[in-house]
Amino acid sequence: MAKYRSIKTSFWDDEYILSLKADEKLLFLFLITNTYTTLCGIYKLSIGYAYRITGITEKRIKEILGKFNNDGKVVYHDSYVHIVNTVKHQTASPKILEGIRREESELPLGIKEKLYPIHTLSIGMDTEAVLKLKLKPKPNGIGDFERFWNSYPRKTNKQAAIVAFQKIDVSLIDVMLGRLDEQKKSVQWQEARFIPHASTWLNGRRWEDETVKAPPKPGSQEYYLTH
Repeated sequence: MAKYRSIKTSFWDDEYILSLKADEKLLFLFLITNTYTTLCGIYKLSIGYAYRITGITEKRIKEILGKFNNDGKVVYHDSYVHIVNTVKHQTASPKILEGIRREESELPLGIKEKLYPIHTLSIGMDTEAVLKLKLKPKPNGIGDFERFWNSYPRKTNKQAAIVAFQKIDVSLIDVMLGRLDEQKKSVQWQEARFIPHASTWLNGRRWEDETVKAPPKPGSQEYYLTH
């Protein structure tokens, strides 16, 4: 089965990535997207394979891995690599948590212990704690998706919207809802047929669209303030 890895466009704007040399950027991108990547961020890596894919010499790959290790980004030990913050960036879902647990249980004896000390120091907690924190309900009992769905004006194909929402960085939820409130007042959205399905809105990152605000309705307070 083919695997997919979503890379945020903000990857290239990350301060650490910006600080890297060209071959270091290439290797880092390779490490998080190659065929052998896993949900838990730990997998066996052949230096020869990395050379064949990237064209970076084996000597230079080892030098770069050493730098990544010193920077607390990647740990390399006994042919295994660990992308330190992988778990933090996974989608918060029971299915993902189950997959991470399974992958970690299949690691050779001693490998996890060798690769995780930097990981736990860098995030301050272990894998289980990270995923459980991400899955923890909000204090008001309403999950991020339900907040979005309750606010979205076109209630069509909720399941497709859930799938699309799982691909979104949940830290954007407040920005998304703010832009959604603006778009609901736009000229385009005054007729239901022009409102996109929620899944279309999410997949297209439509909260980033420019909004043309609809004119105030005659008789409204806003109408009298602008006339």
